[in-house]
Amino acid sequence: LGNLFYGYIGRYLKIDLSMFIRVQIVTIMIGIFPVTFIVLMKQIRLLKKNVNKAEELNKTLKSRDFGSKSEKSLEQLLSLSSESGRDIIQIQLGDLIFVKSVENYVEIYWVTAQGIQKGLLRSSLRRIEEDLNSYSSVFRCHRTYLVNMKNISRIIGNSQGYRLVLRDIEDSIPVSRSYSKEIIALLAKS
Repeated sequence: LGNLFYGYIGRYLKIDLSMFIRVQIVTIMIGIFPVTFIVLMKQIRLLKKNVNKAEELNKTLKSRDFGSKSEKSLEQLLSLSSESGRDIIQIQLGDLIFVKSVENYVEIYWVTAQGIQKGLLRSSLRRIEEDLNSYSSVFRCHRTYLVNMKNISRIIGNSQGYRLVLRDIEDSIPVSRSYSKEIIALLAKS
């Protein structure tokens, strides 16, 4: 509209529907190149930044033993229950891999001798997080995930942030932007 108005004031253009449409098409065609360039440059910058930071975090992750000072043993038994208290899942802290929120339920993943097991409880992730709050190795990394930091094998950085790769799990778990600073601080402290 600014280009059309400028052309009208300078007496270059006549205002009518066909001219309006032509000016809009030209403006979009000219504007698409700088916008695309700026978006691509921002994505490349974020990718480089997050990949470099992920490499630093991986170095820290390898040298860090989560919870060994504050928690007595990886064999400590956790009892996670549904909101009604009828359903209970008991696992050892060291076996817990992650907890995922799925609507009104939480899926709990843990390691056994037979492989990865999954349990389902009718509960909120916030309630499970409060139950596990005293364990320093259990961390909320996303609005739908709690992870046991002891089972993180590496951290991947991309232009959208970080993802956690867990032992024995194919899919990676996202780290939301709001929790990325917390995970960096958690890895940084000794």
